[in-house]
Amino acid sequence: MKVKHEDIQYLINTAETEEHIFHSGKSMVVSYKLVNGFTVDGRSAMLDHRFFDIEIGRELCRRDAERQLWMLEAYLLNYHNNIQPYYNELESALLELRDKLLNLMCERKPRGLFTWLQEIIKGNLPQYTIQSEPKHFG
Repeated sequence: MKVKHEDIQYLINTAETEEHIFHSGKSMVVSYKLVNGFTVDGRSAMLDHRFFDIEIGRELCRRDAERQLWMLEAYLLNYHNNIQPYYNELESALLELRDKLLNLMCERKPRGLFTWLQEIIKGNLPQYTIQSEPKHFG
């Protein structure tokens, strides 16, 4: 999975926009409200308001918003790629736990099942815990 230029363009093109011009054309902000409700604000500025061109200002705001979206999408992709192994390990442990419960129930050992569940509640079954610590991002 990777972030593509088309993905960023889609996010910008489908966004609701609101623009504001400040200080008689010295500064401009275009706010993009994405389809999921998240907002990204693109900014542009001029050295001299006499040369202000609204179309250039809009284009610079769009580029700034796109740059921010690239960073956000890259972060999200990196997060998912790094957290996925822990989800896989947890899923494996849960499947093993399910199998153990089913086996105990099939053996018709309700007392054994009850005792085993009590041990789980007390946290006394280390063989069903995930061995590796999750990575801390930051």
